Amino acid sequence: MKTTYLALIVLVFCACSTVKNNKTLEIPEELKNFPTLTVVKIETKKEGYTAHLVDAGKMTYKMFVSEINLKDKFVTLKVGDSIKASGNYAESIPVIIYVNSVFKLN
Repeated sequence: MKTTYLALIVLVFCACSTVKNNKTLEIPEELKNFPTLTVVKIETKKEGYTAHLVDAGKMTYKMFVSEINLKDKFVTLKVGDSIKASGNYAESIPVIIYVNSVFKLN
């Protein structure tokens, strides 16, 4: 009897976690035209961090993320995260992003 209840609990738990993992992220409209970037390195700074990023074509980007500048839009990123970032993209190598907002895709 206890085994049956335990099996039922495990089944329900697995089903719930599967539903959570399959939910679709809705990318905000203002970010849809920006490239999808992957975090390859994080450098911790005094007021935030610098994220080193690459796009699908291996173009490199650099973005300073500051809690002071982004306030309630501040996002903590880690290596491997996929993101979209709005802001001004400077024409340089690496491309410097003066970020307004960051949206994590994973």
